[in-house]
Amino acid sequence: MKTKLTLSVEESTIKRSKEHAARHGTSLSQFVEDLLNKELAEGEEDFVEKWAGKLVLREERAGDPRYEYLKRKHG
Repeated sequence: MKTKLTLSVEESTIKRSKEHAARHGTSLSQFVEDLLNKELAEGEEDFVEKWAGKLVLREERAGDPRYEYLKRKHG
């Protein structure tokens, strides 16, 4: 469901944005929505990117029932 949103933006930015949207065959509203969605998606850091190389596995603990259970379950 679409909802109206009021923003305060510099006049020159509005003009350039409208021109950009027109050149790309879209509305200003759709242009802003696309930018917001792109920014929000990029702002959500991928789990792998965030934690790659930062997690260290503990040494195997023979006899630890939790470890033994997980080892049997997941190989």
